[in-house]
Amino acid sequence: MDDVYSSLGYHLRIVQEFLSIPNERFKLKMILYALSISIEDKITILEKIKAFLIPFSMFRDIQEFMNSTYDYIQKTIEITGGSLNEFVRILIRTILMGFIQEYVDYVRLYKREEVFDYLTRALGKLSLTPLIINLGLLLKPMYRDKEYIESRKQLQQVEVEYTIDSEVETMIKGAIDGWIESQELNLDKQDELRERLSIEFKNLIEIYNVPKESELYKKLHIEVMEMLSLKLTVLSLMDSLHDDSFRLDSMT
Repeated sequence: MDDVYSSLGYHLRIVQEFLSIPNERFKLKMILYALSISIEDKITILEKIKAFLIPFSMFRDIQEFMNSTYDYIQKTIEITGGSLNEFVRILIRTILMGFIQEYVDYVRLYKREEVFDYLTRALGKLSLTPLIINLGLLLKPMYRDKEYIESRKQLQQVEVEYTIDSEVETMIKGAIDGWIESQELNLDKQDELRERLSIEFKNLIEIYNVPKESELYKKLHIEVMEMLSLKLTVLSLMDSLHDDSFRLDSMT
């Protein structure tokens, strides 16, 4: 049994050292120990994470990139509850959704739909390793932009004061997120999905009494449509991956 715990500690150290996460920020040990799964399964999760991290080697010198990667790994373990079933698929989806959303926020373009289309064209039909490398190269300037990184840190440190508008915004976006998750997403029926989303959005706007001429309405309308676009972009990229991309054995 001591050998098993020693192996768990070894794999944890490898992941921590690869990502250069300081002890006070590295919570994987605590999270894994809280899971009601066997030590062997915990080691398997870490082995899958180690294999998944191999294509990220060329970005190890960009610490903010590694920090975000760690955050998405931690989020995946929390989402899956330690279940090995579909763990890698959910890890890839979480990473893609997180990084793509960060990139879209960073470029701050008005026509964000074009950004999603561009990402689908640029990253589609790639196997997992080149997909990660190409996405990383796209993100590299963002993570080296000191002004952006500083503004993001400040935003994370600010205590959010909830106004009535922000509470309504949270409720509507939460409802929309649940609605999108409940839909059978189909890339061939994107227009139909957007029409149905518009109807659902209008229903929620009426329920929460948000005036259609208000800035909140305009902001929410853009953001909920973007939520669907993000899901469809990630679905497209996931569909383009070969089945062996989710095994990771070709990366080890």
